[in-house]
Amino acid sequence: MQKLKMGVCGTLLATSMLGMPVVSAYAAEAAANQDDVLIVTARKREETLLEVPMSIAAFSEKFLEDLRVNSLEDALQYAANVDFDDFQNDSFSGSIAIRGVVRLTDVEEPGYGLYKDGVYIGSSVVGLDEFTDLARLEILKGPQGGLYGRNAIGGAINVITNQPVNKIEGRFAVTAANFDRQEYRGTINVPIIADKFFVRINGFLIDQDGGKAVSSVTGDQLDAVHSAGLRGQAKLLINDDVDVTWTAEWLDADQPAAIILSSRTTPPGENEGALVYSSEHGVKRDVLHLYQTLNWRVGEGTFTNIVSFRSMDVDSRTGFAPFVGTGGAVRQSEQDNWFVEARYVSDRGEDFDYVVGLNYINESNDFYRILNLPIGVVPDNPPALPPNFINLGTLSPITSATTDTRSWAGFVEATWHVSDKIDLTGSARYTNERKTYDFFVETPSAIPFFGTGADIGVGAPIFFPGFQLQGAPWFMDRNVKKSWNNFSPQGTLSYRPDDKNNIYARIATGFKAGGFNNEASRAEDIPFDPEKSLTYELGYKGLWLDDLLQVNLSAFVTKRKDAAILVADPAPIFQFLGVSIVANGGKTITKGVEFDFLAKPIKGLELYGALGYLNAKFDGSQLISGVNVDGNFVPQTAKWSYSTVATYRTPVSDALGLFTQASYSSKSGGYERPDNALRLEHADLVNFRLGIEADAWRITGYVDNVFDDRVKLSQRTNGMYILSAPRRFGVQLEYSW
Repeated sequence: MQKLKMGVCGTLLATSMLGMPVVSAYAAEAAANQDDVLIVTARKREETLLEVPMSIAAFSEKFLEDLRVNSLEDALQYAANVDFDDFQNDSFSGSIAIRGVVRLTDVEEPGYGLYKDGVYIGSSVVGLDEFTDLARLEILKGPQGGLYGRNAIGGAINVITNQPVNKIEGRFAVTAANFDRQEYRGTINVPIIADKFFVRINGFLIDQDGGKAVSSVTGDQLDAVHSAGLRGQAKLLINDDVDVTWTAEWLDADQPAAIILSSRTTPPGENEGALVYSSEHGVKRDVLHLYQTLNWRVGEGTFTNIVSFRSMDVDSRTGFAPFVGTGGAVRQSEQDNWFVEARYVSDRGEDFDYVVGLNYINESNDFYRILNLPIGVVPDNPPALPPNFINLGTLSPITSATTDTRSWAGFVEATWHVSDKIDLTGSARYTNERKTYDFFVETPSAIPFFGTGADIGVGAPIFFPGFQLQGAPWFMDRNVKKSWNNFSPQGTLSYRPDDKNNIYARIATGFKAGGFNNEASRAEDIPFDPEKSLTYELGYKGLWLDDLLQVNLSAFVTKRKDAAILVADPAPIFQFLGVSIVANGGKTITKGVEFDFLAKPIKGLELYGALGYLNAKFDGSQLISGVNVDGNFVPQTAKWSYSTVATYRTPVSDALGLFTQASYSSKSGGYERPDNALRLEHADLVNFRLGIEADAWRITGYVDNVFDDRVKLSQRTNGMYILSAPRRFGVQLEYSW
């Protein structure tokens, strides 16, 4: 079947490549686009991708637009050795794994650093905003302890938006798609004062009323989406040496929570709401982000100061499975984040250049959750819970917590140009981080709790008497403080025999911040410490065939120490409720290879491909939930990842051109949990686009997931899972000036 899909993908592309080239203004523009060189800022300075001695997946604005990439999740499928898992789909527990560095629960910090226009975004509450008006996306792989520091243990992600410019330009796009979905996106750039003051505004509106999932009880549409966002930017050129850019962003998103299914209820079909969901099932997210960037040419370099304030409120209401009835969960988070960075980047010198800086993070996160758990009697080994469940009431444990984080860091990176072919680069960062955690857990209900049978995860019979906060050791009111220091060095040796080839060797370290469990039954289990990583990497980058083929190859070994792992809480009632806590002690060794290429074999045709291999295993005897995982694969990490994109443009007249694109992406191998009991399932995704375009407009028809390949994601041992996205198709009209 996989060969058939790839064959169809190739056929779709080949059928659109029929036709003779026509010399025209459109053709000249298409040829000019082939000569574009992608500039990246991975090392805080503008460089070509070839010049940077590290593994980077970098995607240009045109590449992202052609693929209709509107979110980080959309883009990650085209990067080797990068995985995405979002069991809750609620901005609490989304996990991006770069090179096998996995985030297993929402109380952990992410294992990567997420930056937008140089502003640190990543935190324990992940907010993956909609992409609008992007200039490019950079995924830096491997520890980035020097320049990026906090949480960049697996890598870092740079999201770079287009900036205000000194000309009038704009773009508007409208999309109509299945599931009653409409999208409206627009950008306008205007110089208010020529050569002095420019303004850029862009926004989007997404409205979807249909979908595949409907509650079998309430009849509510669970896939509905209603989201809107707006970004305004103003840039002032104070003089030839100083410029300031102010940015304000607003997001109001109502989106579906994960549609959680269970193998013990109704098999998935057209009605995927096989379980009972609250009428409020879904996620609401409000984001306000304000930041200022100052650039000042001083001496032989540029001083940059960034000041950012970001506020995000998330309200998630989710039906609870596998129980049926009044079960559900309410999760709320209010997060305020201040980020300040000051750095000086020297010009590239003949012998020496450097980057030096300081940054500070002040973050407050208020978290509230209430679980409504149906309580009752379940006969032994029932075929399905609903008809056999005898409801005796509702148990409603409440968790309320506030986490305050103060983190400051100093960093430096210096490159010595040993000769015109050899560079030696060293970097280091010192970080001091303090966290304060105030939390309160209570259970207002005081009713008997009965249950039997393996279907609810415990032995039979069991009995837990009614309990409340007073006198119950597993519910508490506490204040915990922790502080950590970290020093992260790295070094790189780069050899460039000519301007077309770069061979490098790299040693890098990184760390992921520690944190607190919000459901631990014992005080000593509440905090957990940071984890650290060490990577050895060899790589090659080259331009071949008169720059028509660019290749990137890297091989690496990464060792993680004190890795965060999930273990069962020792309290019986917590084990009954399926509560796991984060603990340190995991050791892993990851060996991997990454390869990608970008080829332009003939005029109008662009080919991209990426291949990744990961062998990420636990190292040494260590128990996770009573299982010795020595030699087991690290969970949520695919062994193989591969993708390819073929884009072809050809003129059909003096004014019109044909645009077509076929893409394929998939993964294989890997396991859901550390015990390796459940294998990961991966969809084979084939996407297709076909359009007509002119200098100022384009109309495109698209199909995502052509074969409607849907697999189980985020499977749990209790039979719960979610399904991957269904086939989507639509038409998009774009106009630009």
